[in-house]
Amino acid sequence: MLKIKLLNTRDKYSDILLEDLTSIVTTHQEVKEYQRELFRLCKENHAVGIAANQVDLRMNFFFVTPSAKFPNKNGGKPVAHVCINPTWEADKKATAVEDVEGCLSIPGRDFLVARPATIDAEWTNAVGHRVKMKLKGKAARVFQHEHDHLKGIVLFESGKEVR
Repeated sequence: MLKIKLLNTRDKYSDILLEDLTSIVTTHQEVKEYQRELFRLCKENHAVGIAANQVDLRMNFFFVTPSAKFPNKNGGKPVAHVCINPTWEADKKATAVEDVEGCLSIPGRDFLVARPATIDAEWTNAVGHRVKMKLKGKAARVFQHEHDHLKGIVLFESGKEVR
C-alpha cells in the first residue's frame, strides 16, 4: 500500500521529493500496478493529482483525477489520466496567472503561484499512446504543479506562502 511522502526539509539532499526524475524513461507497463492506489490516495485526500515521487517511487509519471479538468478526447466529462514522461511548453500567447495551490506533501500550507494559463502538454498514457493536448485553466495549473514535482520543485520554492 502506497503512502504519501511528506517533505523532509531537514534532510534536503536525500529527499526524493527534491530530485529531478524527468530524465528517467518510464513505461506504461511499469505504471499499471500503481494506478488504483494513486486514485485511492487522491480520493482519500481530496486531491486532484499526485506525482510518483510523492509516494516514494523513482519514476517519471503523475496521476490526475477527473476533477483536474483534463479534457476528454471524445468531448465528454473529464476523466482521470496517467501522464508518463510528461513535457509541456507555455502557449506563446499565454499570460501568467496567480492562484493559490496546496500540496499533499506540504499539508496545511498554501502558496500563491504564478503559472501560464495555457500550455501545450505531451505525455504517454496508460496504454502506451503518446498524447498531445492544449490544456487551459485548472488543467494547465495541475499539469504544471505535478510536473514540477517530477523536476524536484516544491511549492515553497516557486510560490509565496499565503497560509
